[in-house]
Amino acid sequence: MQIRFYTIFGKFEDYENFLRNLITKLRNEVSKLGKDPERINLTLIKIKPEAVEEVLKYVQDLELKPPEHLKYLINNLRIDNVRELPALIINGRKIFEGTPISMDELEKIIIDEVNKEFKIEIGKEEKKVETVPKIEKVEEIEEFKPRIREEIEHREITKSTTLPSFRITLGKPNNCLECIYYGVNTKYCFLLGKTVDDPSRPICKYESL
Repeated sequence: MQIRFYTIFGKFEDYENFLRNLITKLRNEVSKLGKDPERINLTLIKIKPEAVEEVLKYVQDLELKPPEHLKYLINNLRIDNVRELPALIINGRKIFEGTPISMDELEKIIIDEVNKEFKIEIGKEEKKVETVPKIEKVEEIEEFKPRIREEIEHREITKSTTLPSFRITLGKPNNCLECIYYGVNTKYCFLLGKTVDDPSRPICKYESL
């Protein structure tokens, strides 16, 4: 993986330092994963301010023959199609020229290139999966079970022991069930002090006292 940064001597030093530190960090990460860190190469090409105009003139005009001491530099600039400074090239692809991109954006681009080059995943955060507290939910359900059971048992008891309501008739009714002196459970007439065999035939009406 080849990274070339064409810059002007004395300018963009923060950018240079950023690149050095980033590449050092990535080489360490790659090494930890058992990959060859020497495959990541950073080359800083610094051109003196007074030579920038002359160099770019030879780069832009292909008819001009560059002087011998600038021939190697100009040939590389022509190969990378660099017409303005600074410029960053990664594996032959121009990332920017003239105006540098932000360091955060550049870091992301370089990390992506490293991941592609080595088929790894550096700098990607693992997604956190929130687990549902199953134990707490089970305890919550268990907490309500006795309460539901007690309510059901209470309703069953109430239903089975509730006595039916009857219409009460004053005087001598035609049915003992309508008389206030008749005991439904005991089948006993408390007025006459006798057992009633058939509530539909009140003894107060059908038997002589």
